[in-house]
Amino acid sequence: MIADKVSDIEFQEREVIHRDQFLYVYGRKSGLLRSAVRAQVETFAKRAGWEPVSVMAGGTLREQMRAPSLLGEMFVVCDAAEFSLADLQGSLIDIVDGGASNHMLLMVADGSELLEEEEWIRAKDAFGLIEEPLVTIDNYRSITRFLLRRSDLATVQHLGDDPRFLGRVKAFVQDSRSSSPRSLAMEIDRIILTEMKNGAFEQETRLIERRERRVLSEGLNQFLDDRRTGTLYPLLQFLSNACLSGDSAAGILERLYRASANVVAGRDQRYKRNREGNPAVLPYLAWGILLLEYESSLMEGNFMVAFEHLCQAYHGAAGRVEEWFVDETNWQAVLLRILGEPAQEITGLGQARATLCSALNARSRALLDRLQLREATSARFHELVGKSAVPANE
Repeated sequence: MIADKVSDIEFQEREVIHRDQFLYVYGRKSGLLRSAVRAQVETFAKRAGWEPVSVMAGGTLREQMRAPSLLGEMFVVCDAAEFSLADLQGSLIDIVDGGASNHMLLMVADGSELLEEEEWIRAKDAFGLIEEPLVTIDNYRSITRFLLRRSDLATVQHLGDDPRFLGRVKAFVQDSRSSSPRSLAMEIDRIILTEMKNGAFEQETRLIERRERRVLSEGLNQFLDDRRTGTLYPLLQFLSNACLSGDSAAGILERLYRASANVVAGRDQRYKRNREGNPAVLPYLAWGILLLEYESSLMEGNFMVAFEHLCQAYHGAAGRVEEWFVDETNWQAVLLRILGEPAQEITGLGQARATLCSALNARSRALLDRLQLREATSARFHELVGKSAVPANE
């Protein structure tokens, strides 16, 4: 015998120990593990060599439990609701007194009148009982962890040790007059699917995303303004951590595009240069163009290696930025990246790319009025911007 009484959750997590009869009480409005318990007992019966049979139409459970068989011991799976109270009482008398030669899994919904009968009490004392538990303050943690382990939602098991998540579950249990495993499972799914994102609560996720945007923006600004190892390292470390945490190359590049667009457009008012109109935009234009040019390398190869090569290219361009823009080897890229308005994009990466292209286009126009460039560079920009049929969108 496994125990006098065991919950169906405990029964699921243990190897089935031999018993001749299985009695199972499940929640009438729940029965979350009813199919799983049945499957587990049927597996045990098969290993024990019990032949599965059904009660024939017009027959009784008591007759089936007493019937001899040439095939050996037989095994019946049944629900108490399918039989009369008298038939059930007789069957229970037989299994207790030794009048039954076969075995059964008898499933009974809570509230059944059978549960008040003396025959039931004697049977459960003799063979033990599997029972679906109510969820209470005393057991909600263990039941929650069990439900998370069997959830079809990916990577949620760690929430069983998350204080805030468990707090939300506890509040649900306290607010419910009685909570079943099924209702708790539904609440767990609701919390995960509607209040959380990537394993964290939405509000926390927004705070994390906002903090990461700020860190990336600050790191990028510092490197673009002061190209040295001390400013490059924090930026590389941030991106490396993003890669190690499982972020996709497309997701990281999308964030880089948006941060770079803000730098090019001069939107971050924490920087005095932006409050004063951000006249020093030429190196940022070079960065934006190079970032767009390196997209395929970042997406298809080793992201960190490609990004280091991008930074090296920017270091070389920013050191002679006016010459870089009029260099014949770069002019095609410049022309491609800052002429015209990008096509409509529907993906997050595509929209971020379009945002950067729009910022480059707008800043390239503003550059003519805000910088005194050498004659060759100014002529090139007049030629370039003059070909665009799309008005500035600053």
